[in-house]
Formats: sequence, C-alpha cells, structure tokens
Amino acid sequence: FVGFIRKGFLMYVIICGSFFVYGLCFGSFFNVLVYRIPLLLKGNKITTFNESSKCPKCNTKIKFYFNIPVLGWLILRGKCYDCKNPISVLYPFYELLWGIIFLINYILTTNLFIAITLCLLEYLFTVCLVILKKLKK
Repeated sequence: FVGFIRKGFLMYVIICGSFFVYGLCFGSFFNVLVYRIPLLLKGNKITTFNESSKCPKCNTKIKFYFNIPVLGWLILRGKCYDCKNPISVLYPFYELLWGIIFLINYILTTNLFIAITLCLLEYLFTVCLVILKKLKK
C-alpha cells in the first residue's frame, strides 16, 4: 500500500512537472505571437514559423540552445549573446507565468482533458487580446 501511494505521488509530481514545462514552452510561443502578430497586421511578410528568433536590437539570430524557455535568458544573464544589449525580463516572466497557469489548471482539475482544454482556451484568449489591442491602434 505504501509503495502504491509513493508511485501515485511520483506520477502526480511527474504530470505536474510536465504541465509546468509545457506551460513554459507555450509561454515562449505566446511571446513569439505577441511580438509577431502586430507585424503581420501591419502587412510585413514575417510569419510565426518561417523565421528564427532574433535579438530585437542587433537582429542576430538567437541560437536554438539559447531559446530554451527561462533557462536561455538566465544563461545569457538577460543579455544578447552577440551585442550584449539587455533582453527584457518580460520574456522569462511571461514564460514562468504560463508555466504556473498550466500547472494550476492541472492541479485544480486533475483531469488531463479539462486541463489541456483550459490551457488552449487561455491561449486563444491571449491571441484575441493581442489582435484586439493592435487593431485599436
């Protein structure tokens, strides 16, 4: 019985950790959308998937291993690898925020389907807010 509780608890921790990591990844993707959707609305040819992330200051492509949510920003100490200009703390903040949102969704529901559905609805809500905000300008 004790082994069963430990296995169940371990599985719960693994699932919670997975939701947190997925949230970090989705948060990173949301950052991309928040930055690129306004460019699309202005008629730029940039799309979400066809270009790598770049430093906002020097336009140098960010290497894939520096694009790891939160960790990449910490490894670089919040600065571009090439030009050493600061990268906003909002990037890792939003990634952490979404990681926490995904984790809380799972903890409160403990149902994978409902938790994933809630996360996707929050994602759509975010995209709608970005589009509405940019259309008002």
